[in-house]
Amino acid sequence: MSTTRQPIIGSERLAPRNMTRTGPTAVDEAIAVSVYLRPEVGDPPAAADGTFHTRATLRQTREATQASNLVAVRAFAEQAGLEVVAEDAARRLVKLRGTAAVIEAAFGTKLHLYEHEGVTYREREGALSAPADVADRVLAVLGLDTTPVATPKFVPHRGANPPSGFLPTEVAALYGLGDWQAAGQCIGIIELGGGYTDADNTAAFGAMGRSIPSIVSIGVDGASNTPGDGSGADGEVALDIQVAGGVAPGARLAVYFAPNTSQGFADAISQAVHDTENKPSVLSISWGGPESGWTGQAIAAMSAVFADAAALGVTVTAASGDALATDGQSDGQAHVDYPASDPLVLGCGGTRLSATGGRRGDEVVWNSNGGGTGGGVSALFAKPDC
Repeated sequence: MSTTRQPIIGSERLAPRNMTRTGPTAVDEAIAVSVYLRPEVGDPPAAADGTFHTRATLRQTREATQASNLVAVRAFAEQAGLEVVAEDAARRLVKLRGTAAVIEAAFGTKLHLYEHEGVTYREREGALSAPADVADRVLAVLGLDTTPVATPKFVPHRGANPPSGFLPTEVAALYGLGDWQAAGQCIGIIELGGGYTDADNTAAFGAMGRSIPSIVSIGVDGASNTPGDGSGADGEVALDIQVAGGVAPGARLAVYFAPNTSQGFADAISQAVHDTENKPSVLSISWGGPESGWTGQAIAAMSAVFADAAALGVTVTAASGDALATDGQSDGQAHVDYPASDPLVLGCGGTRLSATGGRRGDEVVWNSNGGGTGGGVSALFAKPDC
């Protein structure tokens, strides 16, 4: 293995803002990282007949094209004293574990603890590095920083008199989907906090006159369905499940719970896209953050997974945000939320809808109480031709 080291492209990270450094990370702290490997040229390949790949055919292709990359990362891990926890050629993913001291030496960085609003996070600054023949194969190393990367796109009404609204089934009927059935389909839902309860779902689907759908909870990177965890995300989780189940009766719902970090977000999406048991055909993401809050490597890892979704025929939808065209940034410029801004993701914004006699009336962009549908200009992706 080469002794010459080089930076891992896109791994540069600025010093955390609005946070106080409290000290170094304990040298013996156990850390697990997700190493995403670079796609080979032409990967994911186009299916020969123009149809979509199956998860089995895509895995078969990756087991061949990623074989040498996996060997290189294994050798690097052994030399660095890192444990290979898991590897998955289809996901181009290797999970490594080691103490903070070993991780720092392996990737040429220093980890520190920072505090923000009474919560301590692990962070770093600068670029990561690795031996040249490994760095060239690595798309991203995620898991060194634990700062939240996204927020749920759920804003309760502010004020004493909330406007009247619609049940998900009523919205479906207004769009001509009242009698539609989604039996045999699976909707994957990504959640980065919070949880759901059976009592909540019983009440909600009872109000809609629907049977409670089949719901499976899937833990990613140690997370789980944890209602009341303090994240404030229970409302988002409930909304996601109830809208999906109300609009697509008969569909199975697979809810992937992950930590709110770039590693957790990428790992959850990757697991959902490549899930050979639940096989979601649609992925719903109601979380995101301003593009400026992401590292290049995290964007690259997630974009590569979205390319896999496209090759598999999995539709990915993401909320465009709820902080208007600035996306909550204070520089006076237009910004967009990621992952909604990714070209392979269908960004979805909120509207305010009126109806009379079961027919749709006016529908306008949502903008009220200081919040509103996100939308702006991406700093990362080119404008579409149309």
